[in-house]
Amino acid sequence: MPEPLPWDQISNPKPLQLKNTPPVVVVGAGLAGCWIARTLAERGVNVLVLDASTQVASAGSSNPVGLFKPYVTRSNSFAMQFYLEAYRCLQHRLHQWGLHDASNYTGCGVLQLVESAYPQSHHYQSIPASETRQQTGSDLDADALLFNSAGWLNPAALCRALLGHMNITVRCQQRIIDISAASDHQWKISVDAQTELIAEHIVLGTGAASTGLDVAKALTTIPARGQLSRFSLAEGASKLGKVVNGKSYVIPDGDSIVVGATFERGVNDNSVSELDNALNLKGLSDTIPEYKVTPQAINAYSGVRATTPDRLPMVGPVPDIDLCNDVYADIRHGRQLDHYPPLPVHRGLYAIAGLGSRGIVTAPFAASLLSDFILGGQAISEWMPLINPARFIVRQLKRSGEKA
Repeated sequence: MPEPLPWDQISNPKPLQLKNTPPVVVVGAGLAGCWIARTLAERGVNVLVLDASTQVASAGSSNPVGLFKPYVTRSNSFAMQFYLEAYRCLQHRLHQWGLHDASNYTGCGVLQLVESAYPQSHHYQSIPASETRQQTGSDLDADALLFNSAGWLNPAALCRALLGHMNITVRCQQRIIDISAASDHQWKISVDAQTELIAEHIVLGTGAASTGLDVAKALTTIPARGQLSRFSLAEGASKLGKVVNGKSYVIPDGDSIVVGATFERGVNDNSVSELDNALNLKGLSDTIPEYKVTPQAINAYSGVRATTPDRLPMVGPVPDIDLCNDVYADIRHGRQLDHYPPLPVHRGLYAIAGLGSRGIVTAPFAASLLSDFILGGQAISEWMPLINPARFIVRQLKRSGEKA
């Protein structure tokens, strides 16, 4: 674990009191918002979820099918440790809160195709090409990593199930146009220029829309459009027993498969594209050559996710970017690290942002860390070097010094 730098050191807010306290407001009803709402609710906190759309999980979390598996690398990096812990948290929470059936959880196993050997690990089973062919029922000539407990679920259904708790109130069609300080310990939320709400604690789980709020301009997210395509199996084609993850991922679902996902960084348009259906059909051919489906997609699903430059999420209090630029300005001149204060943040304002395409796995762990922090814990501190929302501010300051 890397040594925490000054900007990774954050002090707890005044611990949230469970009685006679206004509800925590969660902005956004996708995976990030739904997981933090449920995690706080399970700890006795009243939560108000606001979403701009007409229904829950209407943006990047709207897909009916989503892959979940551990993210592994050939070396045991700090990031890999984070993803493995996140995967354990996902499995634990789904079981703990009885969400398997509601989320269409299908733990059929995942085969990750590899071009060269991975080290032995208890997190997966390395299998040769001959067994890959046997597992898939195809002529696939590739070694693979087998994740027996991995599979797929329905993200939109999971979001709806997560919000089914007595401590959670959901209001849709609530477009947030501004969040501003009402006092030293309260925030004013302006909704559609007509309604104002007062909150002491706000969590931004709004994905790519977070950067539209002035108070959240420190959150460096990049929109990325992705599309899944569903194809019927051709007559005589065998059904896959497991998800196959290669150049594309191929998810078996009855008499059809779902293939994806395309990736267009910087694109906000979530309309379905026939071109992307063709790209996914090619992705299927590149992943499992000769696998037979009807070439015309029977359905497709498109969404825009919020990504980050390093593909890791941003979790924690929202940095005060103006103060950060001020107190860390000397980074560009090589000032000693002990010169810098802890991270300046907007007290009572938090974020779970930039989950990207790994949100199914990372959202529950991010929610667990953030809810613990809001309630006075320090479990998040271990992971701040990876997930600190201020990391991109600091990197930009360092780069500006290198160019000077």
